[in-house]
Amino acid sequence: MLLVALLAGCGDDSGPVEPLGPCDTAVTLAASSAQVPQFTWSPPCGVARLTVTAPPAGGAPVVYWSITSLTSAIGSGVRYASLPAGAILTEGPRALVPGQTLGVTVHDQSGVQIGSASFTVP
Repeated sequence: MLLVALLAGCGDDSGPVEPLGPCDTAVTLAASSAQVPQFTWSPPCGVARLTVTAPPAGGAPVVYWSITSLTSAIGSGVRYASLPAGAILTEGPRALVPGQTLGVTVHDQSGVQIGSASFTVP
């Protein structure tokens, strides 16, 4: 049993192993400056949707990657294009272009945006 618990902590670091309660307030969202960015937020809680977009080009923003969870199970620490446990891929991923500035947003179960940040691909 202990071995199972230890192995559960191993993986691709695409999100927490332990269950999280859904976010019920605004979060502080950040994106790392790595070639494959990691998205983190606080307080630690689960979001229902995470979306990476390029700025609008004469219309709606271009979605580069979007994931959802019906149970708000997406936890902080998600790496771009890596599907965390409990998440469903809804769009993408598109290739990231060095020097490009993108935005990332997270939403709660009712669809309300509760955090946003921008980042530049190194």
